[in-house]
Order: sequence, then structure tokens, then C-alpha cells
Amino acid sequence: MVSEFNFAMSKNNSKPSNKYDIENDKIFKWVNMIWVLIGIIFLIFAAKPWEVKLPLFNAEMINEHISGKVSKKYIEKHNHAAKVIELEHQDAKINLLHFMEYYNQINIGDNVLKNRNDSIFYIIKPDTTFCFIYQI
Repeated sequence: MVSEFNFAMSKNNSKPSNKYDIENDKIFKWVNMIWVLIGIIFLIFAAKPWEVKLPLFNAEMINEHISGKVSKKYIEKHNHAAKVIELEHQDAKINLLHFMEYYNQINIGDNVLKNRNDSIFYIIKPDTTFCFIYQI
């Protein structure tokens, strides 16, 4: 009984004995690798990291009135890299969450305007006026 057990253990721990077992092992490894790659690709497409989804234009932003001359412009690294401008003679910081793509257009010294109950954001430069409409 003990000899049969040892024979069975030694048979399981040995390498494949014929060429068909070797080929089957290679095929099995390739099939496993393919399934792993399919799983990774599925997870990437399920997460869709290339789609940046901004929050909807909320009522708070529609009701907000922004007007003044830009005194500071910076990115708050501790606040998820929020793009922020500060206006002269105002204590509040304006987070450009809904107007992030316009951050590079705004320079210190420009005037910005967004009227209450409106989705149009104006950047008024000394020589030009840009009008950006946020699609609701």
C-alpha cells in the first residue's frame, strides 16, 4: 500500500513523459495567457479611463455671478489639481471646474464675467473678448 502511494506521488511530481503531454502543457499555458489578456482588456474597457466625465452644470454654477479682474491664477495640488482664479478685491476663490478648458486662455490682468442665471463665460482681454458658452 505504501509503495503504491509513493509511486503515485512520484508520478504526479515528474515532468511529462511524452511529447503529447508537453504540447498539451504548452497549449494550456497559451490558452491561460490569452484568457488573462482578455480579462485585462475587458477591465480596461469597462473602466474607460480615456473618458473624462465632468459633473453636470449644476444650479449653483448657473446662479453664481462672477465679475472682476484676475489677480491670481494657480492650480491647487491639494484639491485634486483644481484650476483656480482669484479676482481683485474679492476674498473668494473661483474654481473653474466647469470652465477648465478656458484656464489656459485666462491671464492675470484679464477681466472675467459670468452673469447670474446664464451659462456664458466671458474673458475680456485688453484687445479682445472671448465668449465661451457652456453646453447644459
